[in-house]
Amino acid sequence: VRFEYNRMELVSHTQKNEKSPTSVFYTYNDFFPSVNAAYRLNDKHQFRLSYGRTVNRPEFREVSSSVYYDFDLASNVQGNYNLKPAYILELDARTNVKTEPGRFRTSADNIFVAGDMHTGQSLVVKAIRQGRECAREVDESLMGYSNMFVQ
Repeated sequence: VRFEYNRMELVSHTQKNEKSPTSVFYTYNDFFPSVNAAYRLNDKHQFRLSYGRTVNRPEFREVSSSVYYDFDLASNVQGNYNLKPAYILELDARTNVKTEPGRFRTSADNIFVAGDMHTGQSLVVKAIRQGRECAREVDESLMGYSNMFVQ
């Protein structure tokens, strides 16, 4: 369980020529539980389940009553001081299939695996490389050889 305390102060002035600060405080005290569990089905398969709670809090510019120019939108933008945080509950179930080290062929005939299914969640560049290496292995399986070059 993780606890977060977050406090943002928005100070605005209601008059042009004299000091007239008005403060609005956005204070949040939140608990964020998470649970991860793994179960090995057999030597080749593992099942994972995870649960977590996260938050997407309004940013300063999203609650500010000040008007600013957004160059991406090519227009003036003003925040909404009534915005509330969005709380997200995540439930994720995954499985991985083991192969021989450095290989992509599974124990089932003509079934190959790569990317997240092979190594678990990782960088997309790793998944792309594994996909190319797996394609080479599939080509070798079908043709008996492969002319594919993987850098």
